[in-house]
Amino acid sequence: MERQEYKRFWQQLLAQASAQTDLHAGVAPGTQATSTAVVAAGIALVYELHDRERSARLVFNHPERAVNKTLYDALARQREAIDTAFGEPLRWSHEAQEPGYKSASIGRSWENGDEVIQGEQWPSYQRELIEAMIKLEAALRPHLTRQLGAKYRPKRRR
Repeated sequence: MERQEYKRFWQQLLAQASAQTDLHAGVAPGTQATSTAVVAAGIALVYELHDRERSARLVFNHPERAVNKTLYDALARQREAIDTAFGEPLRWSHEAQEPGYKSASIGRSWENGDEVIQGEQWPSYQRELIEAMIKLEAALRPHLTRQLGAKYRPKRRR
C-alpha cells in the first residue's frame, strides 16, 4: 500500500474505533503500516497492516531488555487464563537476546492471502482489528494492572 492509502485506512479505523473504545484516542493516523497507542513505558497497543498479514498486538519494546523479559514472562505464566479471556489462543512471541528480550508481543494475527489489499476489504479488516484490540486489552488488563499498577495507563471512556 502507498503511504496515503495507509493514512486513509488508519483514519477510517481510528474513527470507527473511537465509537467503541478510547484505547487509541488522540492517536493521529499515520502513513506507515502501524498505528500505535503507548500504554506504559516501552509497552504499546499496536494495529498493523502489512501486505501478507494484519494484527492487533500488545508490544513490549522497552529499551531495557530485562523489563521486556520480566513482564512478558509474568504474562506468559498466565497464558491459559489470558487466551481463555480473549476467547481463542493468541500469538505469543519474543525475540530473545541476553540479558532479556529485545522485543516481545502478544496478539491476534490474520493472513491476508496473496492478493493485494483492496479498499473494499478495508471495512472487514478494520472491524476485526478493532474487535480483537478491545478483546485483547480486556483480556490483558487485569494482568497488566497487577504487574504494572498505576504505570499501566490505557485511555478509558469517561
